[in-house]
Amino acid sequence: MLFTRWKMGKLCKAISVVILSVSVLVGITGCGSIMPKEEQTLAPPLVKPPKVTYTYAKVTRGSIVRQVTGTGTFISRREVSLSFKDMEGRLKDVYVKIGDKVKKGQLLAEIETGDLPYRLQVQGYELQKAKIRLDQAINNKADKYTIELLKLDLKEAQLQYDILNEQLQKSKMLSPMDGVVTFVDENVKQGTNIAKYQTFIKVADPSNVQLYYQALDMSNYKYVKIGMKADVVIDGKHYTGTVTISPSDTAMATDDNMKNAMLIKVDNLPPDIKMGHIADFTIVLQKKDNVLLLPIGAIRSYMGRTYVQVMEGDKKREIDVETGIQTATQVEIVSGLKEGQQVILR
Repeated sequence: MLFTRWKMGKLCKAISVVILSVSVLVGITGCGSIMPKEEQTLAPPLVKPPKVTYTYAKVTRGSIVRQVTGTGTFISRREVSLSFKDMEGRLKDVYVKIGDKVKKGQLLAEIETGDLPYRLQVQGYELQKAKIRLDQAINNKADKYTIELLKLDLKEAQLQYDILNEQLQKSKMLSPMDGVVTFVDENVKQGTNIAKYQTFIKVADPSNVQLYYQALDMSNYKYVKIGMKADVVIDGKHYTGTVTISPSDTAMATDDNMKNAMLIKVDNLPPDIKMGHIADFTIVLQKKDNVLLLPIGAIRSYMGRTYVQVMEGDKKREIDVETGIQTATQVEIVSGLKEGQQVILR
């Protein structure tokens, strides 16, 4: 009886294991049946690339001119910078301002000299007395030794007077010519200590002018040379000018107003053209006729190589070229192309 129960228990356990296994398999199979099936990936549609179109330029024959243009201002051809060359000290006063018309010899400024004017005046009196004593001795027919001594006294008095007068003149700044004051240092005022050779006043001749221009971009102006001709236009009229100073000559100038500056002497100027008038100018740097030309946009360069692109059938081809004169819009083709060829623009 006990054996029978034991066998029945074992049988029940086995049946339970079988039932559980079947349930698990059914569950797995059931889950698999509800999972979505993987969709097949579709290939992207084939799109035909758009046809590339190019813009062309034709190699033409003509003239090319490389030039510079600008607007300049007339300044004096003779401007003198003034300073005290033999004296330094406190400035007594400046008697002119910018724009003042001055005459040759006019007092512009002076340095304090203390009692020098008084000593000069006293010495002038001594000089007069020495002359009187000599004249008196001559009139009284004094002996020759007395007269010679009085002559020496007169020379000594004259020498001392000249020394004092020279010192006083060195303390005065006089205009060297008739003209206009073009510069007065605003930092120099009454009581300012002035050093030797310190320029603080400039005077210019307003009737003798030349055209002044300061080049900000030297890319083309570096080719301007002294002696080149300029076409100068004033109020619609053309005048011939000549470059007297080029921007390259003034590239290292310490004066900011003269750095990269150019001066043009204009022939046969009207008498009413003075300092401050303006004029337009054109200077031809290079000119060639009957040459092959292309727009600047057709030229390509890479690693020192200059070339263009052309179409041969449905393919592009690169052609090396040698260029000559170049302007802002055109370039001369020296070799590599023929007149009439079509070149792809960049």
